[in-house]
Amino acid sequence: MDNNNGEEPGKKKTRLKSDYEELLGPHYASKKVKSANTCPEEVHEYLQMTRIPMMSNPLEWWACNEKQFPRLAKLAKSYLAIPATSTPSERVFSLARNTITRQ
Repeated sequence: MDNNNGEEPGKKKTRLKSDYEELLGPHYASKKVKSANTCPEEVHEYLQMTRIPMMSNPLEWWACNEKQFPRLAKLAKSYLAIPATSTPSERVFSLARNTITRQ
């Protein structure tokens, strides 16, 4: 037995979306997040946004805005994950120097 009432799955999903839009009106439409179609549009839209406060966590901001800027979010997360200092590696070399000596 066909549960879709003869409709294709994609059409049913589209119809369901339009039903929600009709029922809830602007409240449903305001929850939607627009995503730019091309990379230049995404960059332009990002540059038009207000900047986050200096003490805010940029990774949290990108997690919240990932759907709006999918390409930029991927880049930002990969670059923001790089440590700003070489302190951890320096500690390892210092520890190795104390363990392995010339003798």
